[in-house]
Amino acid sequence: MSIAAIVLADELDLLQKMLRTTDLDLVQWLICVVAGLTVLIPAELRKASLRRRSATEAVRRAAADRADGAAPSEPDTPMVTTGRPA
Repeated sequence: MSIAAIVLADELDLLQKMLRTTDLDLVQWLICVVAGLTVLIPAELRKASLRRRSATEAVRRAAADRADGAAPSEPDTPMVTTGRPA
């Protein structure tokens, strides 16, 4: 949705007049895309790393619980429910 607003603000004459923007050429658009990717890519890599670390820790906990013969431990984070009855 926000991408559409950005493109329309730069490409539609009516919005260009209201927002005082101009057309961007291909090089300028590529600069904008690369600038956005410098934020997006590291954020997505961080999230993937955190998910992998969390999954690895859960597997280790489960293996330790099985080895000890103990009941499975509770997760560190609460489970999110939908509020619907099961």
